[in-house]
Amino acid sequence: MGLPIRSALQRVGSAAAAGAVWWIVYKLTGRAGNAHGSAMAIASAVILVGYAGFIVWITYIPWPRRRYPDAMARGLTGLVLILLAVLGMLLAVGVYFHIGLLVMGVAFMTVVPLAIAIPPSVYGYVRAKGKERAARDRPIPRAELFDRLADHTHVIERTTTDPPRRWRELRYYTADGRMPGFKEEDGRIEPYPAAVTWRIQDGLLETVSSLAPEKTTRYKLMARSDGQIAYYFHEPGSQLHRLCGFHTIEIRAGEPQVTAPPVSGVVTSGDHAPAPTPTS
Repeated sequence: MGLPIRSALQRVGSAAAAGAVWWIVYKLTGRAGNAHGSAMAIASAVILVGYAGFIVWITYIPWPRRRYPDAMARGLTGLVLILLAVLGMLLAVGVYFHIGLLVMGVAFMTVVPLAIAIPPSVYGYVRAKGKERAARDRPIPRAELFDRLADHTHVIERTTTDPPRRWRELRYYTADGRMPGFKEEDGRIEPYPAAVTWRIQDGLLETVSSLAPEKTTRYKLMARSDGQIAYYFHEPGSQLHRLCGFHTIEIRAGEPQVTAPPVSGVVTSGDHAPAPTPTS
């Protein structure tokens, strides 16, 4: 079975790049007999040292998921370092005994791989950064905040670990500044008893609950790449400041239709829960 067209083109491109780099190396060094005194010998030595340093760095750097290199990584690093040392000795022999072909051979094995690796590496880095920027949450313009909230229900997933439980909090933003809340679980929609109001102030969403009327909770709303909305706490001086508290998993038009009696017991999360008791 033949190679896919894309793979074949990549190999042809790599071969063409290697030939082009080698032609440049040959032109820079002049005749092969004078290669021992050219800048290519110095460049090859510098690249060899750079290869060695890079290999040691990626092997022994304390990666987040492993505290020390495993035996295989150490073994491969040792083999690569031995190979680089052999190339360094061959380069030194070529320079000392004026063996131009030997110097050019080492230059080919050091410069060409580097020249071939740099363009795709730069392209991959730029592409990854572009994806990272595209996935980053972006502020919602002030002029759009009210329209993004009014007469919409924000669906937020909530969980507890003891006991393990999962449900959805529904926040319905009325145009007159009320924010009734609901719990959706097992196909049932129950209203929360707390009365919460909302408003847009200085580009922030401010909410006040009847359970803690003295406290105003402020959020910086950000648009996610998937079209959902993230709620970032805006509490300067607090550890919560600029942290994402939660985000929507769905945005619905209109108000939820209640299918069950009001929620009983204590609400433990969201703006419809009582404020935590301050600790000294």
